[in-house]
Amino acid sequence: MELRQLKAFVKVADTLNFSQAARELYVTQSALSQSLKKLEDELGSSLFHRDSHNVALTEAGETLLPQAIKTIEASEHCLTRLNDLAGLKRGTLNIGITHSYRIISSDTLNQFIQQFPGINFNIYYKSCEELMGMLEAKLLDVVLSYKTSIEYPDIESYNLFEDKLCAVVSRHHPLSHKEKISLEELSKYTLALPAEGMQARILLDRILDSYHVKLEPRIVMNEVTPLLSLVAFGKAVTVLSSQSCRTKEETVAIPLDVEGAEMEGCFHILKNSYLKNSAKEFIHMLCETHLLNLKLESLFK
Repeated sequence: MELRQLKAFVKVADTLNFSQAARELYVTQSALSQSLKKLEDELGSSLFHRDSHNVALTEAGETLLPQAIKTIEASEHCLTRLNDLAGLKRGTLNIGITHSYRIISSDTLNQFIQQFPGINFNIYYKSCEELMGMLEAKLLDVVLSYKTSIEYPDIESYNLFEDKLCAVVSRHHPLSHKEKISLEELSKYTLALPAEGMQARILLDRILDSYHVKLEPRIVMNEVTPLLSLVAFGKAVTVLSSQSCRTKEETVAIPLDVEGAEMEGCFHILKNSYLKNSAKEFIHMLCETHLLNLKLESLFK
């Protein structure tokens, strides 16, 4: 029994589709089928019911699946430990970053890549809910996002900084001189808002509901960088965290004059799970950037 055979079995069990499993494993469908046939021959049992329309696990397949998953996780855990013993000279770091956190983390990514050239990165920019699901599934080592109102019992969250939801405008915009802005005043301008599901939009919608105010955006985007560029060189107004635009010198962040606009920047890791040394070092670097300038003295002793 080989590890690649177990990985093929688990992928087919997850997708229940041989073509999709082969694509995700970057192998041909015939190679995948041959690998599973050898595994079934060695075990003396069929693992899948197959017909022209459906794929389903047999009783033997259902029995093998949890053990196969544990075996794969154990092998990956062993590889992680060995890579850590190499002193950050090799390995892979899987990081999930919400769209609003993109600018905050970019300096750290560049610094880490230069300092540790042997570490490879897999970086996923998705919604917080999607990233938390990936973290729970052990597909990520750490997630960077603002604090979520949803409780995840298997995830630990650590606050890094305090932030606030702001109206963001060009330095030449008529609102740029204001110290605060009300929702009513905001509604009078052309709005380009983050898309639903993004953390800034989730908080904004919650505030609008509590104040019984409705905003009508003319533009909606699910990416922060082009949203900031649109605002920086135009007359539109967006609503984002103040940290999201700190490196965008052409913009001004004006706090919303409302209750409940506070945000907390966090990183999230799995509880009671081994954390790679590369993940620890990345988090330390993030805290010590000029954007945050924090020290995590005791977190990873």
